[in-house]
Amino acid sequence: MKVLISKSVFGVTGSAQCSQDIIRYLINNNHSLTVISLEGNNGFSFETKQNDLLNKLKWFIFYKSSTINNNISFLKKLYWKLKFPIVRYFNKRKINKLNIRHLIVNSTGSLDLLNEISLKGAKYFHKTLVVHESPDITKFKEVKKNKEYYSQQFSFFSDYIFVSKIVRDKWINFINLDRDKTHYIPNTIREDLTKNLLTKNIFDLKKECSLSMESKTILCIGSIQYLKGQDLLIEASKKLWNSGDYNFDLVLIGDVYESFGLKIMNMINQLKIDYPIKYKKPVSPFMALKYIASADIIVLPSRTEALPRVILEGMALKKPIIASDVGGVSELIENNIQGLVFNAEDVNKLSDCMKALLDDGQFIKNLSEKAHEKYWNFYSRKIYNKNWSNFLDRFD
Repeated sequence: MKVLISKSVFGVTGSAQCSQDIIRYLINNNHSLTVISLEGNNGFSFETKQNDLLNKLKWFIFYKSSTINNNISFLKKLYWKLKFPIVRYFNKRKINKLNIRHLIVNSTGSLDLLNEISLKGAKYFHKTLVVHESPDITKFKEVKKNKEYYSQQFSFFSDYIFVSKIVRDKWINFINLDRDKTHYIPNTIREDLTKNLLTKNIFDLKKECSLSMESKTILCIGSIQYLKGQDLLIEASKKLWNSGDYNFDLVLIGDVYESFGLKIMNMINQLKIDYPIKYKKPVSPFMALKYIASADIIVLPSRTEALPRVILEGMALKKPIIASDVGGVSELIENNIQGLVFNAEDVNKLSDCMKALLDDGQFIKNLSEKAHEKYWNFYSRKIYNKNWSNFLDRFD
């Protein structure tokens, strides 16, 4: 039996959708699978035709007290607060009775959940960590984990899958990993959805997403937090708006995280009086793709990344992309070939990249076509499935 541990499986984050990709591959290829997560399976983004896959899974949900609905009565809240620890206790007992042959932990963000479970007999089964994060995250005060933490946590695993070659090399140097235990499997996307969206009229899509028909839309999708750099995009946009030469809407979509997220929300509320800036709440993975398909330019101004899924989605949907040169971004985009790349935190360069795409329609078309071609040559689901098959053949 294979066991997948993933903090998030059902959301719109890249890590959650990567969990879904792993589940799809394993179930579609007749692997026995148990999933352990912090979330229940409501809202899981399998489309109707794939709902039967859910019936083939065994789930253990480690609910958190923070998931309790604040609108329910005091007695119900008390009931759930008492019940959750009991559920977790019996889940741990049941999990440790499983006949685990291969443990897969998706994302370093799931390591705390792995530690809570306290798996017994770990030396008797294979253990794989799928790494979506760059070690550069440790440079930011928002991330509380350090080199010693990751060195200790990584030592539990037999091998590691990295979604980016550049990020793999960073981790090898950061905590002295054995390269022979590392593997490269880049992310992929929901091609069944993107192919359908490519057949749609962009004005129909803009109408469905309530986006402007008169001006271009620059879109940024990602959790509103310091690491994602929305503040840089807002500053670059203000420079262009204030010049009086550019007419475009800026749309931000994502969960709001901690004080920085609230700071950005306050900034948006103040700016939207005078500038065409909008915030939209997180949407389903399909709606996120629909927003990308209806946008004119995609911007990822992150301070750190691994292999951003939103860039892959933009490539598959033939959208011009601007991204900061962090993590594995340069594996996806060669500057002036598949998109435009700028040095992280360089607001002036970001502003120049936006000008270039707002000014030149033929340039946009050339970039978009090259990006689309690169996606199908290197990151398609067919390639993804083959990579996983080759990896698992070593153990099955």
